[in-house]
Amino acid sequence: MRAITHIEVYAAKGGRWALHSRVLENERGLAMDTARELSNDTDTPTLVLEERLEMETGNVQVEIIYRSAGATSDILGPASGMDVTSRVIMVALNAFGIGAIVAVVSAVLFSAAQSSSSYGFFLLLVFGVATLGSGLLLFKYYVPMDFILWRRKTPDSQQRTLQALQHGVENPTAESPHSYRKSAYKNEPRPAPPPRSTESNMEQTSFHIGESPQDDDAPPELDNSDAAESTEGTVADDAAAIEDDRLKEPRDRLTAFATNSFAEVLTARPEMQAFERYGVNLYIAGAAIPLAGHYRLDEPAKIKLLQHALEQAGTNSEAAKSFCERLDSAVQRPRYRKLMDAGQAAMTALLNGTKSRQAPLPELIQQWAERTEQTTDTKPVTFLLTDIVGSTAMTSKLGNSGAQKVVRAHNTLVRAATKRHKGTEVKHTGDGLLVTFPNPVAAVRAASEIQQEALAYTLDNPDAPLELRVGLNAGSAGFEDGEYFGEPVLLLGGICDAAKTGHIACSVHIQSKCGGAGFHFTDLGEVAVKGTPQPQHLFDVEWKPKPRAPKDELEYRQIGTQNPPAS
Repeated sequence: MRAITHIEVYAAKGGRWALHSRVLENERGLAMDTARELSNDTDTPTLVLEERLEMETGNVQVEIIYRSAGATSDILGPASGMDVTSRVIMVALNAFGIGAIVAVVSAVLFSAAQSSSSYGFFLLLVFGVATLGSGLLLFKYYVPMDFILWRRKTPDSQQRTLQALQHGVENPTAESPHSYRKSAYKNEPRPAPPPRSTESNMEQTSFHIGESPQDDDAPPELDNSDAAESTEGTVADDAAAIEDDRLKEPRDRLTAFATNSFAEVLTARPEMQAFERYGVNLYIAGAAIPLAGHYRLDEPAKIKLLQHALEQAGTNSEAAKSFCERLDSAVQRPRYRKLMDAGQAAMTALLNGTKSRQAPLPELIQQWAERTEQTTDTKPVTFLLTDIVGSTAMTSKLGNSGAQKVVRAHNTLVRAATKRHKGTEVKHTGDGLLVTFPNPVAAVRAASEIQQEALAYTLDNPDAPLELRVGLNAGSAGFEDGEYFGEPVLLLGGICDAAKTGHIACSVHIQSKCGGAGFHFTDLGEVAVKGTPQPQHLFDVEWKPKPRAPKDELEYRQIGTQNPPAS
């Protein structure tokens, strides 16, 4: 489905938001820079909105992708009731009137020159100049460009934008979005800088930004020993200020790098897909390694740095958080590591003031996309993901042995349902299983049986319940190095997380292909999920508990949880 995306910059003027500029998606970087310059140079609160118009349905989606300090919900939306046409007519009439008055005054002042052959031309010139000059001044005052831009938006677009401006900044931060939430900076000795990483040893280690190389010309370590002599409150304030100053420069550099990277790719590939955005995120994650090493940042600060840069570049906050959490496993795949290495080389070249030898980013993303298309199965794949709710709390309550019994029961019943419906187990995620099925109908039936068996197990073992949520999605996905990849897999975790305990959440791709199969779905509407900045239309699969088995019958779900009957 084709869509048109506009990026809009709003600036506060007279207690209202004014539409400063409106550009296409490939100029996202320019819009972000404009908003930052307005905010920094004039102390004017600014916002950047992304408006997406679906051409086939006419639906409009609006999302705030940037906001400066001071961008609060107290600022009213643009004046939607202004009649631009009537004001233009008023300006024209007043300009003509002013021109006529100036011409009459000139005629009186220069009456002695009436006999001149050029007298009439002179008065006409005076009238024209006065009319045009006054018209421009009046037009700028009574019909500013932000009103014209706003009136060019459709009524639906105006309504969605006003809703975003009203509800999108309910809890604004007191600091700039380029600043992190201030935290105490304790007086603790810092660990020695890790050794430089090389291309060879980086391939053998998982991604920890804390293992990034240290540059010889890095800034000196901060010394906050004087803060220890202050009161506790003063120490916290000073520490927060030190932390903010310490992160400001690397934060701005990585944010600029991320914004420029997305702008560069969007210029070459305006219709960027979710898996391509993921590739750019990997490129930015690679750039974070040498930058973090250059400023000697600890692990939490570096993760903040990366997550913040991704958010400022347009990635949904939940998606950015999920990306950072799962980066360790993603980097083990050589194909993913290639993009990270390219980002690392690009940032290293920037820090050293040299020219990067890497291919341009759009070319790298094109190769990434082509590789995805080459390895993507022609037949759609249906995915099922289970998640044991509260697995960490369960381990704390039952201990490792007790929790492992619950996990084994989960594995048994999921694998049994998978086998009955001709599914294939892909991998164990630690607190769930990823399974594929030949079609959505088989997946929905398996998911319903899994929840039925989980409920039966819980009723038999109330002290060690098995509470699950299940997510279903379908679509074309590539398979490489024993793992699936592509948009359906990226969204699957978010769909599963959207399900309530004991429920099954599925995408519209599943629901639309299960008509006539006897299933019942509850429409959940548009839901924000991890893995994409765009809300997804989700459904809840309804299921019923199965009849209880006789008490004297020993079932597989009881194995390992109850004592055997006495002989």
